[in-house]
Amino acid sequence: MRVDYTPEQIDSFWSTVDRSGGPDACWPCTGGHNVAGYRRIGVEYAHRIAYVLTYGDFPNDKPNALHKCDTRPCCNPAHLFAGSHADNVQDRIAKGRSVYVRGDKVGCAVLTEEVVREARRMYRRGKRGCGVPSIAKALGVKRRTLYAAIFRESWQHVD
Repeated sequence: MRVDYTPEQIDSFWSTVDRSGGPDACWPCTGGHNVAGYRRIGVEYAHRIAYVLTYGDFPNDKPNALHKCDTRPCCNPAHLFAGSHADNVQDRIAKGRSVYVRGDKVGCAVLTEEVVREARRMYRRGKRGCGVPSIAKALGVKRRTLYAAIFRESWQHVD
Protein backbone atom coordinates (compact mmCIF):
# COMPACT_ATOMS: atom_id res chain seq x y z
CA MET A 1 0.00 0.00 0.00
CA ARG A 2 2.56 2.56 -1.05
CA VAL A 3 0.95 5.97 -0.65
CA ASP A 4 2.56 9.31 -0.05
CA TYR A 5 0.34 11.51 2.08
CA THR A 6 0.71 15.26 2.30
CA PRO A 7 1.00 16.83 5.76
CA GLU A 8 -2.51 18.21 5.27
CA GLN A 9 -3.90 14.74 4.48
CA ILE A 10 -2.15 13.29 7.52
CA ASP A 11 -3.57 16.02 9.78
CA SER A 12 -6.99 15.55 8.23
CA PHE A 13 -6.86 11.79 8.84
CA TRP A 14 -5.80 12.05 12.49
CA SER A 15 -8.49 14.70 13.08
CA THR A 16 -11.10 11.98 12.37
CA VAL A 17 -9.61 9.67 15.02
CA ASP A 18 -10.82 9.97 18.61
CA ARG A 19 -7.65 9.73 20.71
CA SER A 20 -9.21 11.15 23.86
CA GLY A 21 -8.90 7.86 25.79
CA GLY A 22 -5.14 8.10 25.94
CA PRO A 23 -2.31 6.03 24.48
CA ASP A 24 -3.59 2.64 25.67
CA ALA A 25 -7.23 3.06 24.66
CA CYS A 26 -8.86 2.20 21.37
CA TRP A 27 -8.85 5.16 19.00
CA PRO A 28 -11.97 4.84 16.87
CA CYS A 29 -12.11 6.57 13.54
CA THR A 30 -15.24 8.70 13.68
CA GLY A 31 -17.80 8.97 10.94
CA GLY A 32 -19.72 6.32 9.06
CA HIS A 33 -18.72 2.67 9.07
CA ASN A 34 -19.59 -0.10 6.64
CA VAL A 35 -21.82 -3.00 7.66
CA ALA A 36 -18.78 -4.95 8.90
CA GLY A 37 -17.88 -2.09 11.27
CA TYR A 38 -14.87 -0.72 9.40
CA ARG A 39 -14.34 2.92 8.43
CA ARG A 40 -13.24 3.65 4.89
CA ILE A 41 -11.53 6.82 3.85
CA GLY A 42 -11.59 6.95 0.08
CA VAL A 43 -10.71 3.45 -1.07
CA GLU A 44 -8.68 2.47 1.99
CA TYR A 45 -9.62 1.25 5.47
CA ALA A 46 -8.81 3.73 8.22
CA HIS A 47 -6.86 1.26 10.35
CA ARG A 48 -4.60 0.46 7.38
CA ILE A 49 -3.90 4.17 6.92
CA ALA A 50 -3.04 4.47 10.63
CA TYR A 51 -0.65 1.52 10.32
CA VAL A 52 1.14 2.96 7.26
CA LEU A 53 1.39 6.45 8.76
CA THR A 54 3.02 5.00 11.86
CA TYR A 55 5.10 2.04 10.66
CA GLY A 56 5.50 2.59 6.91
CA ASP A 57 4.60 0.11 4.21
CA PHE A 58 3.44 -3.38 5.00
CA PRO A 59 5.93 -6.22 4.59
CA ASN A 60 5.33 -8.05 1.30
CA ASP A 61 4.32 -11.26 3.09
CA LYS A 62 2.06 -9.46 5.60
CA PRO A 63 -0.13 -7.03 3.68
CA ASN A 64 -2.97 -6.75 6.22
CA ALA A 65 -3.46 -4.61 9.33
CA LEU A 66 -4.80 -6.81 12.14
CA HIS A 67 -6.26 -5.62 15.44
CA LYS A 68 -4.95 -6.81 18.81
CA CYS A 69 -8.01 -5.19 20.39
CA ASP A 70 -10.60 -6.63 17.98
CA THR A 71 -12.26 -3.21 17.72
CA ARG A 72 -12.82 -2.72 14.02
CA PRO A 73 -12.85 1.10 13.90
CA CYS A 74 -9.73 1.31 16.13
CA CYS A 75 -6.81 3.19 14.60
CA ASN A 76 -4.44 3.14 17.58
CA PRO A 77 -1.13 2.00 16.04
CA ALA A 78 -0.27 0.24 19.31
CA HIS A 79 -3.29 -2.01 18.69
CA LEU A 80 -2.35 -2.86 15.09
CA PHE A 81 0.06 -5.39 13.63
CA ALA A 82 0.88 -6.61 10.13
CA GLY A 83 -0.23 -10.06 9.11
CA SER A 84 -1.03 -12.29 6.18
CA HIS A 85 -4.52 -13.43 5.27
CA ALA A 86 -3.75 -16.76 6.98
CA ASP A 87 -2.63 -14.87 10.11
CA ASN A 88 -5.92 -12.97 10.07
CA VAL A 89 -7.95 -16.18 9.78
CA GLN A 90 -5.98 -17.86 12.59
CA ASP A 91 -6.32 -14.78 14.80
CA ARG A 92 -10.08 -14.69 14.21
CA ILE A 93 -10.48 -18.39 15.02
CA ALA A 94 -8.23 -18.20 18.11
CA LYS A 95 -10.31 -15.31 19.46
CA GLY A 96 -13.64 -16.98 18.69
CA ARG A 97 -14.66 -14.40 16.10
CA SER A 98 -15.37 -16.76 13.26
CA VAL A 99 -17.64 -15.19 10.69
CA TYR A 100 -19.49 -18.45 10.32
CA VAL A 101 -22.62 -18.33 12.40
CA ARG A 102 -25.31 -20.93 12.49
CA GLY A 103 -28.64 -21.72 14.04
CA ASP A 104 -30.55 -19.02 15.84
CA LYS A 105 -27.47 -16.75 15.77
CA VAL A 106 -28.22 -16.13 12.08
CA GLY A 107 -30.14 -12.88 12.00
CA CYS A 108 -32.99 -14.13 9.81
CA ALA A 109 -33.49 -17.50 11.57
CA VAL A 110 -37.14 -18.29 12.30
CA LEU A 111 -36.42 -21.47 14.24
CA THR A 112 -34.45 -22.16 17.40
CA GLU A 113 -32.45 -25.25 18.27
CA GLU A 114 -35.11 -26.35 20.73
CA VAL A 115 -37.89 -25.99 18.14
CA VAL A 116 -35.84 -28.02 15.65
CA ARG A 117 -35.31 -30.78 18.24
CA GLU A 118 -39.00 -30.85 19.08
CA ALA A 119 -40.05 -30.92 15.42
CA ARG A 120 -37.68 -33.83 14.75
CA ARG A 121 -39.04 -35.69 17.81
CA MET A 122 -42.61 -35.12 16.62
CA TYR A 123 -41.77 -36.32 13.14
CA ARG A 124 -39.92 -39.43 14.42
CA ARG A 125 -42.89 -40.41 16.55
CA GLY A 126 -44.80 -40.55 13.29
CA LYS A 127 -48.26 -40.47 14.81
CA ARG A 128 -51.13 -39.78 12.47
CA GLY A 129 -51.35 -36.09 11.77
CA CYS A 130 -47.70 -35.47 12.64
CA GLY A 131 -46.37 -34.99 9.14
CA VAL A 132 -44.33 -31.97 8.14
CA PRO A 133 -47.39 -29.88 7.12
CA SER A 134 -49.19 -30.33 10.44
CA ILE A 135 -46.03 -29.77 12.51
CA ALA A 136 -45.25 -26.62 10.51
CA LYS A 137 -48.78 -25.35 11.08
CA ALA A 138 -48.55 -26.09 14.80
CA LEU A 139 -45.25 -24.23 15.04
CA GLY A 140 -46.34 -21.36 12.80
CA VAL A 141 -43.57 -21.75 10.21
CA LYS A 142 -43.48 -22.51 6.51
CA ARG A 143 -43.50 -26.15 5.51
CA ARG A 144 -40.33 -25.80 3.44
CA THR A 145 -38.45 -24.25 6.36
CA LEU A 146 -39.43 -27.08 8.66
CA TYR A 147 -38.82 -29.76 6.03
CA ALA A 148 -35.25 -28.49 5.60
CA ALA A 149 -34.69 -28.58 9.37
CA ILE A 150 -36.21 -32.03 9.92
CA PHE A 151 -34.30 -33.62 7.04
CA ARG A 152 -31.05 -31.82 7.92
CA GLU A 153 -30.78 -29.63 4.86
CA SER A 154 -30.38 -26.94 7.49
CA TRP A 155 -29.63 -27.11 11.20
CA GLN A 156 -27.20 -29.99 10.68
CA HIS A 157 -25.41 -29.10 13.92
CA VAL A 158 -28.48 -29.88 16.05
CA ASP A 159 -28.79 -33.41 17.40
